[in-house]
Amino acid sequence: MISLFYVVILQKRPFMIDFINWISPKTKRKLPSLKNPEDVMNRKKFLSIVIIGLVFIISACSGTPQNSTTAPLPTSTEIALPTETPIPTLLPTDIPLVAFPEGYLGGELPVGGSYNPAAEIFDQAMIDYMSARGIDAAELVILKKDKIVFSHSYGWFDEDHTHPLTPDAVMRIASVSKPITKAVVMKLITDKKLTGSDLVFCLDGNTTDCWLTIEPIAGAEVDPRLKDITVKMLLEHQGGWDREASSFDPMFGDLKIANTLGVNPPVDKYQIASYMMGRKLNFTPGEKSVYSNFGYSLLGMIIEEVSGKTYLQVVHDEIFTPLGIDNVYLAQTLPENRLTNEAHYNCPGMGTSVFNPGTTVCWPDGGWNIDHMDAHGGILTNAETLAKFISTYCIGTGFPKTDSCGEWAFYGSLDGTLSMVIQRSDDLNWVVILNQRENQSYGSHEDIRDMIDKLVPRANNLN
Repeated sequence: MISLFYVVILQKRPFMIDFINWISPKTKRKLPSLKNPEDVMNRKKFLSIVIIGLVFIISACSGTPQNSTTAPLPTSTEIALPTETPIPTLLPTDIPLVAFPEGYLGGELPVGGSYNPAAEIFDQAMIDYMSARGIDAAELVILKKDKIVFSHSYGWFDEDHTHPLTPDAVMRIASVSKPITKAVVMKLITDKKLTGSDLVFCLDGNTTDCWLTIEPIAGAEVDPRLKDITVKMLLEHQGGWDREASSFDPMFGDLKIANTLGVNPPVDKYQIASYMMGRKLNFTPGEKSVYSNFGYSLLGMIIEEVSGKTYLQVVHDEIFTPLGIDNVYLAQTLPENRLTNEAHYNCPGMGTSVFNPGTTVCWPDGGWNIDHMDAHGGILTNAETLAKFISTYCIGTGFPKTDSCGEWAFYGSLDGTLSMVIQRSDDLNWVVILNQRENQSYGSHEDIRDMIDKLVPRANNLN
């Protein structure tokens, strides 16, 4: 700045002096003319005084005082909830892009992301795990103190193995959608748009303190306990449905429900709710906790009713847009409807299509219908986005993080999908997504959790 000013004064001095003379016509003595050789010495003295004076003024106005500290600029938008508990500033992914050596780790599976020699142990473990189980697409992200320090993809984007998978590819996350739904509900409760004691179903003419007005299937005998189910019970899987006891999960029962309702499959979530309202509950609501996909599907409907928006729009508005994230979608069942940046899913077997019951398809391609699973299992994104989510929200409570969330884990599993989000008390948190669910011949999904949990302390060496 000072050098620039000096150049301007020296190079443009006739204009500067003429200008000063113009604004000071009444001064007893004009400034020296640069055209008069006798005024050269006076001109130099004048310019020196002007420059020194202006340097002093500029320094005084814009300089940083000695021994002071300049506050860093915020790295992302912070959200202040009505409770005045701010969401911590989200640190960005800051991993310099370094190419992997040719033939990296034998070249058996391509690795995407940025090469880091200190991270080879993670890559080798993932490649060994995937190769032993025939898994050909995965993403792993590790955070240290809420900063992404490791983000790699493994395997292939497409079924024909012609394009390596990259970390920005999106995949189904199955039931890991539920912590996101929970965070939305807790935000609505915090904003006093909803309460945990609100009733789920508007029954027996009740229209206050309840949300869903859905007609039960015609001729059905409605379980009177339905009217006692609250939002809090749905959040805690206490709504009264037990898929093990009934040997039936309605979110995978399109053909049976369509036949009962007399409609063509597939069915939507409201038709599923109508059908379920005609079935007897498996236990009294609030009596115990039994995992329920259907309960979280109802929460998605309540979110829509409260907000007047679609479930996905509320997820964007309340959770991801404030974090600067725009790659969260709802999954589509049929391959022709999928996104161009969506990875393929391994085919574990064939089943009757719920879109065309006269045909058989790979299970992930229509053996069940992910289109109606939104709030309990229908979100589509990548591991980095889930990592940013768990760096901002506690998956156990749904509330924004203010400190460590403690120990929490949540799994998602569908044909062609296994996902995990893990929060640890040491804040070395991690996310993994695979394009194949656990195979009992190789053990359960606990195997990969044990493997990564044992390795993840080494992430302290990553920057």
